[in-house]
Amino acid sequence: MTKRRIRAAVAALAVSLLAAACTSPGQSGEASSGCTGASDPEQATLGVAYGPNLLHRANIYPACTTTAIGTIMYVHGGGYTSGSRSEGNWPAIRRFRDLGWVVVSIDYRLAPAYGYPAQVNDTRLAIDWWRDGAAASFGAPAAPLVGAGWSAGSQIADYVAVEDTGSKFDAVFSASGATDWVTRPPSTAATALFGLNPTTSLLTQASTTTHLDPSDPPLLHVHGQGDGIVPDSQEADLAAAIIAKGDTGKHATYLHPTCGHSHDCFDHSVVEPFLASIASL
Repeated sequence: MTKRRIRAAVAALAVSLLAAACTSPGQSGEASSGCTGASDPEQATLGVAYGPNLLHRANIYPACTTTAIGTIMYVHGGGYTSGSRSEGNWPAIRRFRDLGWVVVSIDYRLAPAYGYPAQVNDTRLAIDWWRDGAAASFGAPAAPLVGAGWSAGSQIADYVAVEDTGSKFDAVFSASGATDWVTRPPSTAATALFGLNPTTSLLTQASTTTHLDPSDPPLLHVHGQGDGIVPDSQEADLAAAIIAKGDTGKHATYLHPTCGHSHDCFDHSVVEPFLASIASL
């Protein structure tokens, strides 16, 4: 099967979700309190510790509805060497609060001071912290807990959702991240994360495509066609893995025609139906 056909087959899930959303009541967060377009850090709880390191911090942004329907844990981008939890208040992410989702945006330890798998371990620490009492203390839902990430955060969130040795998200959607370190061309991000001469076995073990199986939670990965930072062949690699060993009923990729390497890849015409399907489970 060609990469084009693989993409078409797997992307059919995203298209079917969109069609379902157009004929269903959608998400049930009740009337919006008007957060759209407002930069509202005053409504957030900022810099909450979820672990012992100074970078184990989270911003908690409440849902913009009278009733929250779930929590999105957002993992920021930045090539593993930069970025911050403040990314969780960017417009593309803030929009999900209007749909009734609490957003918990986390920092994590950065490379090269902290290499792989520190970022994965930190995300799982945050998952456990949220489920084990933090959600209740903030009056927020502990479930469903949906992972989300962009660029480096995409790779981290996807990996945490499918690798089986630690805590996992209930579902994950992501954009613009690596999916297979073996096939991805050399990059400064990979060098920062793995060092100068990583073994093939290390790169294989650190790849989302290695660990995908039918029992994994729902996953949607969006990638920009012609992405100049993380090649769009990474979307094709994940699509092929889904066909080979995932579940095409709940795992999907979508090759976006115009978003490049940006938060525009969180195209709400694709992501919102996916979230609606998770909220209805």
